Amino acid sequence: MTETIAILDLETTGVNTGTCELVEVAALKLRGDFPGPLEVVDSFWSLVKPEGPIPPEASAVHHLVAADLAGAPSAVVAMCNQEGCLVDFMRGVDVAVGHNINNYDAPILERLGVSLPPLLDTLRLAHHAWPQLEQVGESTPSYGLEALRFRFGLAPNSMDWAAMAGPGDSRFRPHGAAFDVSACRVLLDHCVEALAINGMKATTYADLAAGSLKPYRVHVMPFGKHRGDELKDVPRSYLRWALGNMKELDADLAASMRACM
Repeated sequence: MTETIAILDLETTGVNTGTCELVEVAALKLRGDFPGPLEVVDSFWSLVKPEGPIPPEASAVHHLVAADLAGAPSAVVAMCNQEGCLVDFMRGVDVAVGHNINNYDAPILERLGVSLPPLLDTLRLAHHAWPQLEQVGESTPSYGLEALRFRFGLAPNSMDWAAMAGPGDSRFRPHGAAFDVSACRVLLDHCVEALAINGMKATTYADLAAGSLKPYRVHVMPFGKHRGDELKDVPRSYLRWALGNMKELDADLAASMRACM
């Protein structure tokens, strides 16, 4: 079954999805049969001029400052109100893909009036593909896009953007929207390969999106006096207390706790 997917990435002025503003948006539209290969059929890239300031902490991540965005369109124009805007670009897309798209990109875009098709979050997919990453040295294993890229030696391809002038320049670097879209693309392929080895049942990207929403297994306690301990070694009394008293407990962690009871 041939599907059209769009891989998205946003760069913003902060991490609060209810208030942050866009500074850069990139997306690749790909088409093919699951599990690939997928062909790039279209691309979208735009700098965006925010109404407010760009905190230096945000610039330290994406390297964009106010001078870079002086001639850029506003978020409303880039997303919804001009020919070739993101709303136009997303028409006909079956699945929207991104790293942490469920909790970050999608809420921001929906606040700006961009409705998305079913979401495939490569952050969740990576947790399903590698439920327990091997610790290297003293660092706690991370499922962040950059950490996974280096862990698995994944190489984003600037040729994804060969038809576009913007991301082909110095903007194609880590934490630039175009670079991160291409990194997400190769991570998606790597996740699919790993899940296939583990007996994945999905036959379409839509299936994969639905399956990614199932709870994934958490192996290490992330907080409290047992932080860093293997979940299976945490006293059952503590697990029962956490499940009964922590009302905003992460759903994946809660499911893993119950599995250890």
